[in-house]
Amino acid sequence: MDNRNLYFISLFSAILAVCGSPAQSATPDYFVIKSVTIHQISGPPVDQSVQTYDQILPLPIVLPSPAVSGAPGGDSGSIFSSLDVIGVGKEIWSIIDANQPALNADINHYSALPPNTAPDQLEHWSDPKKSEFQMVYTNKLGMDVVKFSYMIMFQYGGALKGVGKYVANASVIPTHISVDWGYKIDAQVQNFPPTNVGSDQNPIAMIQMALKWTVSSEFNKEQDGASYNLDGNGRIIPN
Repeated sequence: MDNRNLYFISLFSAILAVCGSPAQSATPDYFVIKSVTIHQISGPPVDQSVQTYDQILPLPIVLPSPAVSGAPGGDSGSIFSSLDVIGVGKEIWSIIDANQPALNADINHYSALPPNTAPDQLEHWSDPKKSEFQMVYTNKLGMDVVKFSYMIMFQYGGALKGVGKYVANASVIPTHISVDWGYKIDAQVQNFPPTNVGSDQNPIAMIQMALKWTVSSEFNKEQDGASYNLDGNGRIIPN
């Protein structure tokens, strides 16, 4: 080892001796989450768009629903059936892996369609509707240690021969991730079988997309999430 390397090692050791490592300098309250807030930051107004959690509770574990064997669909992934509406697309996908956008997080999507159809067989689709939300974790020191923004996108109003209002290409895309030292976030989307909130003669599709995330540190692990209903009239309804 040459003298230059010895110099930098000695310098770094001296800095640690005076200032301490990040783990040594962080107080216990740094790793204690005081509140979690979710608010809408862009897009058409959504009812109940501000949620505050004084206590973070773990989400229930939901087992995957069985796929309908032999059901048609143009997308790889699970296919679910609910009366006059078929759900086509992946049931679960990751959008954040260890503080980074997950691979293919921006191309996965889910649709609620009439049986035996594809989105391009329907007409009167809307332009993509977009609404962006931000989740913020604040610790007991008042520091925003984790910030995560995500965009909900979908098309609505698609009709088959003038009948029904369906949903296509619903997706959740991470738009901004900011994580302070010592924290990690992972997140995934889970889709549930669609429902018909209209009538047999004029179906209106509705799908539920649940966004689940885990924020962890060396000392704690918190699980939380947000769930949204998207329908054929273009509504985004937080649960």
